[in-house]
Amino acid sequence: MFPVRSLSDLLANIDTVKQHRNISFYTMVLYKGHHTEMREYVQENFDKIHRYTDDVLFAVIDAPSGDWADRQENDFYRKTMGEGYQTQLNDYEIDIICEYLKLYADGLPYVIFFSDPRRGDCNMFSFRRADQELIERFFGELLDHTAKLLYGNFDYLNLMSEIRNRFPEIPHKIIKTYPERTSIVNTFEDIQSVIGGLANNKRKKESVKPAPDPTKKTRTSTKIKYQVQALGIKIAKEDKGKSIRSTGELAKHSEIEEIAGVYSVMQRQRWLSEEISKPEYQHLEYLQNLRKPGIRSQKKKNLPA
Repeated sequence: MFPVRSLSDLLANIDTVKQHRNISFYTMVLYKGHHTEMREYVQENFDKIHRYTDDVLFAVIDAPSGDWADRQENDFYRKTMGEGYQTQLNDYEIDIICEYLKLYADGLPYVIFFSDPRRGDCNMFSFRRADQELIERFFGELLDHTAKLLYGNFDYLNLMSEIRNRFPEIPHKIIKTYPERTSIVNTFEDIQSVIGGLANNKRKKESVKPAPDPTKKTRTSTKIKYQVQALGIKIAKEDKGKSIRSTGELAKHSEIEEIAGVYSVMQRQRWLSEEISKPEYQHLEYLQNLRKPGIRSQKKKNLPA
């Protein structure tokens, strides 16, 4: 693991890392404070990830868990970043990285792989709709394949291909970082200039942003749709088919009514059905049964007169 304050801090120390470590590839996990499932996994498995990724630089913008930074085995990290170097979760820096990599912030959390953070392509995987089970499976297989890399049985391109094949439900994209400037942006100073410019633009935009008008509706139907879908999956998983037997019943749940009561039950039901039909939920039978209202009506028909 390699906790940092910002992408700039990571890039500033790449040369030092390369001089002392034979890095196979670089990984960065991006999440904000409200992405609790991803953050909890990283924090709870900080030591495990560190042990399995000795020749992989695994960066995160967050404070390490426990006494990780002070332990003797992490002497290389302290010498590289400085004895007094401290990190913490920083949503603002995550926004800057998303702008630099041309990523949508609403796709967070991301796991990003680089063969070299300063040049070339990176592979992005979005965990916006991933639950804890999928996160654990993904990292479990990633760490297993990383071990193969260390023994020379695998390479970076094999790894990317394997992950895409094993997890088709996780959105993936190959990103070219400022492709129109690849002949220029190849030193830390060049990249620092680009990132600094993005940060300045962001500050300017925020300084002139008008105060929100409380009389105007600020949430769009798309945002409410995502909220309904996320809440619906959470409620359905907790219920496990005990009392909620259809998407129609789920759409009428009091918590969903509270955030989307201005929309019809049919509209909410369509949103929920769309979400439940996604590949990552196909293995959950109690969720798929919500899309089969015929099951209940059939039982009613078979009741004795």
